Amino acid sequence: MINHPDRNDHHDHVHDTPVDHGPVAGPGFSAQIIAVLWLLTGVLVLALLATGRLATYIRTFWHPMTLTVALLVTGLALSVLWFGARHENRAGGEKAKVSPIAWLVFVPFLLVVIGSPSPLGAAMLDNTASGTERDAALAGGAGRAATAPRSGVNFDPLSDTGINELNLDDLHNRYSYGDLEDLAGKKIKVIGFISHGGAASFDDSGEHSAGDGGKVMVNRYKIFCCAADAVAYSATLAGGSDLPDDTWVEVVGTVDVDASDSHLVLTPESITATNEPRIPYL
Repeated sequence: MINHPDRNDHHDHVHDTPVDHGPVAGPGFSAQIIAVLWLLTGVLVLALLATGRLATYIRTFWHPMTLTVALLVTGLALSVLWFGARHENRAGGEKAKVSPIAWLVFVPFLLVVIGSPSPLGAAMLDNTASGTERDAALAGGAGRAATAPRSGVNFDPLSDTGINELNLDDLHNRYSYGDLEDLAGKKIKVIGFISHGGAASFDDSGEHSAGDGGKVMVNRYKIFCCAADAVAYSATLAGGSDLPDDTWVEVVGTVDVDASDSHLVLTPESITATNEPRIPYL
């Protein structure tokens, strides 16, 4: 007699039983700390963009790209922190915990946002290349590139009766590469900040005269990428000025073409204190 298995018994089938290996690991503590740092960096850059202070550091040409990168970094950092919180909520019902000490990294970022450094000024002239040095180097140490216009360099004519508003780098180019007769007697207006002596001062040989503390200059920096590659363009103010260093001024006057063979000398008719431009660099 063949014994049949009880129909009420379970068949000897092996059922696959899911094995709980625990929740998938989310970003750990160190990853969250890094995310916090990147989040603060992104927020800092966005704040500098919103306040316009980023122009103190980099050329405005790079601002759209900087905005894109800052938004991307901020979004990625937030996603890491959100994923960490979601994972820990699922795993143990607790909120993601980041050590309070980690948030102290927010302090230096906050200080930069609240009291960001001023644009380059008179104190940095000793450590910055100058347009006068550049022009002298291009001229082989002679100060000016030529006494007649260089081939291929054309300048718009200046008004004989009105005031010609020029940037200091434009004025330097006209002085170094143009005909001095085109500058003689023309009224020029430039904007810059005041400095006394220092590396911005030159004697008639084109050499520094740092010891001449009485020489007053009007200066402005030009940047090509960021403040690290700044070049200072300066002009000596005949007669000097009582205004302190780093005072922004509008100077109206004429170029004294006979005062020096190596650097710009302006004979001012008026020196008027003004506000720092929204974009301080050329």
